[in-house]
Amino acid sequence: MSSKLHFRIVSPERLLFTDDIEMVIIPGSRGDFGVLPSHSPMVSTLRPGLVTIYNRGNIQERVYVANGFAHLTETDCTILAEESIFLAEMNAEMIEETIKYAKQELENARTEEEKAALKRDLDYIRSKLELLRRVNQ
Repeated sequence: MSSKLHFRIVSPERLLFTDDIEMVIIPGSRGDFGVLPSHSPMVSTLRPGLVTIYNRGNIQERVYVANGFAHLTETDCTILAEESIFLAEMNAEMIEETIKYAKQELENARTEEEKAALKRDLDYIRSKLELLRRVNQ
């Protein structure tokens, strides 16, 4: 049994992270779950949330992911996410500006379908800001 798990996070833009790690906590659609080496193979959908990567008994990295899948084998774990960003790269002020812009877009929406889509986007952006604030407390 290996004491390490090969882990990677891939988004449409890039390979964000790859390393051999001890453990990872993943935001699954049915709740967070931990993955260690020799985990049972599975596939899980993701919800927007924080991936916490552990090495040498400490947090090595934290990454925000949104929408996608986690694929696990006994030796590998790959996250394929529509969006992924290192927590250290997230900026509350930029997110707040995006919220302001999204609110303006929502006010200018003409159809109910457009309003519904913009409301979902706004809720998603707000959840990102809430997560960042919660982690930085």
